Amino acid sequence: MSIIFKGRMPLPPGINQSYKIITLRSRRGMVHTLGPTEALETFKYGANIMLRLQGTQDKDAIEHIQLATRKTPLAVLIRFYFPTLWLRDVDGGIKAAMDATFAYLCLNDNMVVRVAAEKRVDRKDPRCEIEVSIVSQEVA
Repeated sequence: MSIIFKGRMPLPPGINQSYKIITLRSRRGMVHTLGPTEALETFKYGANIMLRLQGTQDKDAIEHIQLATRKTPLAVLIRFYFPTLWLRDVDGGIKAAMDATFAYLCLNDNMVVRVAAEKRVDRKDPRCEIEVSIVSQEVA
């Protein structure tokens, strides 16, 4: 696998803090849907800034993927550094971290065929680190 992006961002909110029920009026009555919370929007804004300032990327590889007519299978490794191991789930921030990263890269996250997530401890510097790699065609 070839790493095309490495980045660092704030810890995303957990899944319960990321989405809220929104009620919309339609011709058929009231419609309920999920929408982002202020905490999720704030995270995405901060993540974009941090990814821009602290991310490293293979710009040629990313541009090739953006322009390709065929999808490129990608793998994602996410490391969450929490103040403690036992207060948050490892899976709660995966979607928010991936959405922020792929929005920054201008890539569609439906190209991801493999996701791995790890939970680690860093009391002084809680954060999320993410790597995006190209998966060899034989593996995909």
